[in-house]
Amino acid sequence: GFAVTAMPSGVKELGYPVYSEKDTVQYRLDYQFSPVQKSDLNLAKYPDYSGKPFTIEPGAQSDRYAMVKVEVTGPVSGHITGCEIEYNQAGQSFHQPVPCEFALDKS
Repeated sequence: GFAVTAMPSGVKELGYPVYSEKDTVQYRLDYQFSPVQKSDLNLAKYPDYSGKPFTIEPGAQSDRYAMVKVEVTGPVSGHITGCEIEYNQAGQSFHQPVPCEFALDKS
């Protein structure tokens, strides 16, 4: 599992899609979900693997990556900060906070 811990005012969390680098050709750091936009940045055209468990073998790097899908609803008061990852290893559940920060940019 993946979640952001602090969402600024003016931003609404819509979900956490999970993509495969095998589908998107590379990790995407910016994108649009607008159905009007037909560019390669429109991740809505790729499969979303969220909610589908998968295994990462020891010492391996996963081709999957999570993103946070948001909607700007008003003036944004700051950055999106803090990430949490939940996973199971050898039958035991783990919760790991990870420092992260995302700035929203109008373009």
